[in-house]
Amino acid sequence: MRFKGIICERCGVEVTRSKVRRERMGHIELAASVVHIWYLRGTRSWLAYLLMGTEAREELKAKQLEKVIYFAANLVTWVDEAKRTRTSRPRVRDGRRGRRHRAAPDLEIDRRFKALEEELAKLESEGPRRRVKARQKAVEKEITAVRERAQDEIELAKRSLDEFKSLHARKIIEDELLWRELRLRYEDYFEAGWGETISRLIDRIDLDAEEIKLREMIDAADGRGALGPAPQKSSSASRSSPPSTVATSTAGGSTTRGP
Repeated sequence: MRFKGIICERCGVEVTRSKVRRERMGHIELAASVVHIWYLRGTRSWLAYLLMGTEAREELKAKQLEKVIYFAANLVTWVDEAKRTRTSRPRVRDGRRGRRHRAAPDLEIDRRFKALEEELAKLESEGPRRRVKARQKAVEKEITAVRERAQDEIELAKRSLDEFKSLHARKIIEDELLWRELRLRYEDYFEAGWGETISRLIDRIDLDAEEIKLREMIDAADGRGALGPAPQKSSSASRSSPPSTVATSTAGGSTTRGP
């Protein structure tokens, strides 16, 4: 390069390559992994191609990965299939290990009714009846809200169980409530997360094994690639089509003859 080794008279910096100057000036060590935009977006998302599996359910799209990268969705990286198959009823962590423990909604409603009876008896002895009726309506609304909340929790628990049964690697979960319920109940059976989870999924992929699997799918034993449609057979109509004629030219003119 030109002027190599010369020191600038004004600033006192040696003239050298840019990468040397960057190293001398300092650089930033990132606390977390980052994704380059060229590998995420573009005509083809190379990151999505790298992470997706060979099954239809393991397909990943750039928009889905973008949600994981920007902490708007969660990506499952691993599921303990043996443990899930071996366990007929998955073990749910209880409240003694830092997990919440739900009280039975019926017990809570009974407790509210008893408290209401005591409060109404006290109001009847001390105040007018209209205060009693107003308080009774307010408590009835609270009990209705408790019942609705309990029903929502039951439905969420059923959804989380169904989701847990169909859980697999490379699955993206966008529902935040469902994600929290899965982590709460079945955290011992899978690994998932957002952001840097993509780096952990890449570490789990055996590229050599994936290459062998893809080549076997492309070069199937029956001559039909598993990744593409079967070759179409010639129809009976094409076999029974009339023979084409061949035109030949001679010095005296053209002559048409059959096959």
